[in-house]
Amino acid sequence: EFTTPIWDYLAGLVDDQRVADGKARMAEHADLLRKVAARYQVDPATGVAVWGVESDYGRITGKRPLLVSLSTLSCYGRRQSFFQGEFIATLKLLQQGDIRDSGITGSWAGAFGQTQFMPSTYARIAEDFDGDGH
Repeated sequence: EFTTPIWDYLAGLVDDQRVADGKARMAEHADLLRKVAARYQVDPATGVAVWGVESDYGRITGKRPLLVSLSTLSCYGRRQSFFQGEFIATLKLLQQGDIRDSGITGSWAGAFGQTQFMPSTYARIAEDFDGDGH
């Protein structure tokens, strides 16, 4: 994704099915998207587009155990200190109850969830929108 020209990259991510799915998700979650837009000034189409590109609307969130991936990357290869921080961020999210499943899965590099954020990004910017304390 870092060397592919932008239009080629987008062509591989956006097709008629993904656009149709995005329109369906916008209709399905219209009330919630309006509330998010009002509170955070995030255009609903932009949020839904990120959701679609990052996880195909939650269909593809990764199959690798998050703690295993991050602990391995913390000890081997490039950027060990970065992955050590991500591993610790994941443990804190589990300890606080913001992630409830210690067997959570994600990408080989530790991105997880419907938006495929790294754990430290999640910890830094995620908000308790529904008021459940997490």
